[in-house]
Amino acid sequence: MYFLVTPDSIYLHHTQNIGDVVQSSLYRIEASHDGSKVACVTNKGLMSVYDFDRCNGSLYNEFYLEHETTNFNLFPFYWDCEFSPNKRYLYVSQAYSPFDTASYLLRFDLQAANIGASRDTLFATEFSAIGGLIELAPDGKIYWSCAYNPPNTWYYPYPDSAHNYINENLSVINYPDSSFCDFQPYSFYLGGKRTYYGLPNNPNYELGPLLGALVIR
Repeated sequence: MYFLVTPDSIYLHHTQNIGDVVQSSLYRIEASHDGSKVACVTNKGLMSVYDFDRCNGSLYNEFYLEHETTNFNLFPFYWDCEFSPNKRYLYVSQAYSPFDTASYLLRFDLQAANIGASRDTLFATEFSAIGGLIELAPDGKIYWSCAYNPPNTWYYPYPDSAHNYINENLSVINYPDSSFCDFQPYSFYLGGKRTYYGLPNNPNYELGPLLGALVIR
């Protein structure tokens, strides 16, 4: 569904059916910084990239890195994704599953001849760390949040005693456009505050109109 926002209203402009029928309960969508591409991941294994026309609100040129599986034992539990600023790399957060106690930070080269084969595991962190959202920040770096699950107890809300390097820091990809991305786990100190899975999920509101583009009405 595509909604058009005007100065005085918001209304459904059109709908579009494209790609796989998604069966997952967790479906994450992320746009590139310039709004020209969209990536999707699900906990059941879908990983897809689309071109996006932000003037008419249409997806096209869908490309699948992976399709969903119906085998629960093979669910990869992809949690979030983010494009590098130049759109060459797609970074993916993979949370732990009942079959793998690690969380992973993955990277794919979208310019590779075989994109699926370009999969690179930048980091693996064992439970009690649980991989969460990954977001591009205004400083051009990408930040990854991990929750901390204390042993033998529910982690939300954290008990007062649960202060450690996992929940008091974010992990940082310092140069996400570079093949040498300089990923630094748990390196951005939150000043004594604590994080869970979440990060601000704000699109780039500073894009402005495309030059020469037709405005839909």
